[in-house]
Amino acid sequence: MTITPKTDTVPVVDTNNTTVPDITTPIVFEPLRFKHNYSYNAAKLSSSDGPLNDFLTKAEAQLKNGKKELVIEVYASASQVPTETFKNNQLLTQARAKNIKKEVESYFAARGYAKKVTVKIISAVVAGPAYEKDKDNDARYIPYQFIELKTK
Repeated sequence: MTITPKTDTVPVVDTNNTTVPDITTPIVFEPLRFKHNYSYNAAKLSSSDGPLNDFLTKAEAQLKNGKKELVIEVYASASQVPTETFKNNQLLTQARAKNIKKEVESYFAARGYAKKVTVKIISAVVAGPAYEKDKDNDARYIPYQFIELKTK
């Protein structure tokens, strides 16, 4: 003998007058990305500069809109063109990474988000084609002279 379960079609009425929690879809924050190509020997960038400021403003908006924490990854690079300002190109790319890390941390600290933002230097490399005594060849070297920021 098979017993078929009955379906109760009577609506449930809350007689205790309790509030049912609102079940909403969690907000998904899109990853943000910023990249800046430096001119020869340059290592600093200001948070007030247009495109960097746009990136930081969008990241801050995510925090304002409920993002619990923000991780910003830093990728830095210097080309093979010998530097005149630093002892070597590895020190140049490290300076780029450290300078942008400090700039970003200062930006968020000034706005009360220091504990919600972590800035991690992922890489600081020397890359690109070998130097051929043509440091003014921007098309050849500038693509390897950069700072890139990515949010997680």
